Amino acid sequence: MVVNYIYIGGKKMLLYRFRPARSILEQYHELENQIIHFSPKEDLNDPLEGYINMYWQGDIIAWKGLFKSYINCLQDAFFMYRLGVQKQQLRTIPIFLVESMLPTESYKKLSREIINEFVDSSIVDKIISTLGNNNIKITREDLKLFLHMVHLNGLKIIMKYHYLHGLMEKSEWDKFEKFKPNSKNIDDFMNTFLKMKVDKIDETKVLLKISSSIIEEMLLHGKVLIDITNDEKRMDFYYLFYEFPFKYLQQIENLIHPPCYIACFSGNYSNSSMWGNYADKHRGICMIFKTIEDRNDLYIPIERPFSLDINGIHKSYINTKVEKVIYDSEHITINFFEMIGMLNGNQIKYWFTDGNKKSQVLDAIEKDIDKWRKIYWEIFNKRYYTKTKEWEFEDEYRLCIDDMFFNYDTNESRNLKYNFNSLEGIIFGIETSETDKVKILEIISKKCVENKRNDFKIYQAYFDEESKSIKIYELKTISRNVVEGRYISKIDLRKRLEQKVVQALNKLYERDEYLIRNNINENGENHVSERAIVFRFGIYLEEVLRCDSEFAKYNLDNEYNRNIDEVKQLPKHENGVYPDLILHKRGNNDDNMLVIEIKTWWNPDIRADIEKLQAFTDSTGKYKYRFGLSITIDKYKPKLIWFENGVEIIANDNEIKEVI
Repeated sequence: MVVNYIYIGGKKMLLYRFRPARSILEQYHELENQIIHFSPKEDLNDPLEGYINMYWQGDIIAWKGLFKSYINCLQDAFFMYRLGVQKQQLRTIPIFLVESMLPTESYKKLSREIINEFVDSSIVDKIISTLGNNNIKITREDLKLFLHMVHLNGLKIIMKYHYLHGLMEKSEWDKFEKFKPNSKNIDDFMNTFLKMKVDKIDETKVLLKISSSIIEEMLLHGKVLIDITNDEKRMDFYYLFYEFPFKYLQQIENLIHPPCYIACFSGNYSNSSMWGNYADKHRGICMIFKTIEDRNDLYIPIERPFSLDINGIHKSYINTKVEKVIYDSEHITINFFEMIGMLNGNQIKYWFTDGNKKSQVLDAIEKDIDKWRKIYWEIFNKRYYTKTKEWEFEDEYRLCIDDMFFNYDTNESRNLKYNFNSLEGIIFGIETSETDKVKILEIISKKCVENKRNDFKIYQAYFDEESKSIKIYELKTISRNVVEGRYISKIDLRKRLEQKVVQALNKLYERDEYLIRNNINENGENHVSERAIVFRFGIYLEEVLRCDSEFAKYNLDNEYNRNIDEVKQLPKHENGVYPDLILHKRGNNDDNMLVIEIKTWWNPDIRADIEKLQAFTDSTGKYKYRFGLSITIDKYKPKLIWFENGVEIIANDNEIKEVI
């Protein structure tokens, strides 16, 4: 494959990504780790992102498939509710669930009995026959109302069979046995609904919208009253009995397309609003990415999974296509039944067959599957690469990844690495602090040397009075120094770690003077627990370590007594040892960075601590901590003793402030 840079108007095609300093330096260490974060559509700044104007129109088999899915998911939610699962698990609806996925034959039998009685009940049968026999097109609002109408009857049927199978006490079932839906009212409603649809009466939409709005308002009222009690059990009950139909309707959209995750770029850097919204009010940076061309399409190489075997997931840099966002106020309109693209063979059979009969919807798809696939992916692209015209000023381009073959359902899995050679340069914002600039230049300088880069552009943004826009100029000397590695820190690792410890101690003395000095009795009979001080110091140390990419990848733990799967032991401590704080990576002894023991001025005997720190840092021992540290919290200034390779080393404490 021939790869070259695209030129537009004599210049390389570049894309710009605005980032706040916190994301690139602290929260995700995006610059150090070469990360581009891909966000779900729910995290984007426009709630209309990916919106589909969806309707439902199908035959009896298709409608029966939907109501089978609904009662199956409701039965699972009821079961989870009875088990008392956590809130998040209860509210995750298993929309892909079909009978073949159930764990036992008895569970499958229970499910079949519930489904059969539900779909054959007069109320559901009336809805299915009315909609299916008359090929009626209904909206979200219509379906929301229908699901609400059948919901409580569905719960009653579920409870009935749970009681009959010995899963529910008779006293519980008796509370609901007498409930009976008014089938005559349902018949009258569906007959009126059919007449209005067939006669195309304009008032239909208005009436259904009013009905749906009244229900939503009643639900919101009940939800507020429940939530202010802060009673989890009552909240779960309310969700199951009242909110479930609406949550189901929201979540079945995931049956259409695979979840898609998006990284956003712009075609220009000069818009002040973009700097304000996406680069922390001009305090962040703008990253400049080079695109590559293959057959007239644009790509950026992103490290992604490409295969899976017994050795795990294999990753490689894959050219990920860049798409230009289209600005159009019209939303996509689709028939839900015709675009369910995420089902496997068993799930398709469950939804679109009834005994030996097949839905006409499935027949139409299978007659020209290639045409269906083409339309399906065209809709996918329009869904995720279209925004309303109000956003046109952003001049947006996007990278997208989906869950079709590999799972990206966690934040961490969506932090994907880019090739550093794709990063052409950066632009400092008008308000980027000097402190952040120094950190950024050090990171880039180190990476330029590691990647043997001989060219990297550093720019400064400024407001141009004449054009009334953001412009940039290159910091040529700094650009040259960056690639020559002149901004790489010469401070060794222990010194760098000591700086973080000192910063945390200074915060402790400034913010928690009461814990340290409020000990009236010099004999130590009136003092706080040492653990209270260790806890506060641990919080501050975590804060400062998180800001340094060198240490942010480690875990800071308090009184961590495990040695992988065993108890942490030392000579004279066969029953276990509990170091005050350790900086390490859990699950192995290959990345043990720092072990800390802390004493206070009213309990200053550190002899036992010294023995432990010598053993922990012994390079021939079991744990091989890189460094050990004894801290004595005196009234006004701490005392530090560092250990390396099992012996004490001399530390310079000039940076520790004395608090008087």
